[in-house]
Amino acid sequence: MVFFFIILFVFVLITIFIIFANIKVEIKNLELNTEMKDIKKSNVKVIIRLELFSKSFINYSINMSKFNKMQIGKNKIKLEDNDKKKIMNRFKKANIGLDKLDLYIIVGLDDCVLTSYAVGVLSTIISIILPYVYNPKRNLKNYNYKVKPIYNKFFSKLQLNCIISAKLVHIIFIILLIWKGSRKYERTPHRKSYGYSYE
Repeated sequence: MVFFFIILFVFVLITIFIIFANIKVEIKNLELNTEMKDIKKSNVKVIIRLELFSKSFINYSINMSKFNKMQIGKNKIKLEDNDKKKIMNRFKKANIGLDKLDLYIIVGLDDCVLTSYAVGVLSTIISIILPYVYNPKRNLKNYNYKVKPIYNKFFSKLQLNCIISAKLVHIIFIILLIWKGSRKYERTPHRKSYGYSYE
């Protein structure tokens, strides 16, 4: 009987953690530019944290060296169109947002007029998207971006530091949908049909 209550207590604790916990992904020192020859030498770091009531429980850090060893992308996940729609709908409900943004972009397109136009377009796009993804609980000082032109030179550069957050329960649902969809795709025969005509 005591064992049953212990199991029940642990189950309740895990359920509370999953429902109320947040998963946060921090991207640090991401830098891309048109003169970069090998992105694998980048100093970018990704930190994944699980937080409950503003307290961090799990921290996992990934740099480019670890990322390359993971060999991500060699086995592509294949999904039916219906499953893709379900996953996209779940993403919309996940309330994925930004807790912090530091974005710096340099744009140069050889032509001064095109460069000025590109700067204006990028600034407008960022200013339109940002209100939909920022966390209203955070100070507006956490969100900074700058788009700077560089004239008479073809060169582009992006520097990014940001924190993306979402409810853990939504991410678990998305992972389960992807897993179920990929297994269903593997079990379903996908054969190309060929039409033949006879004269």
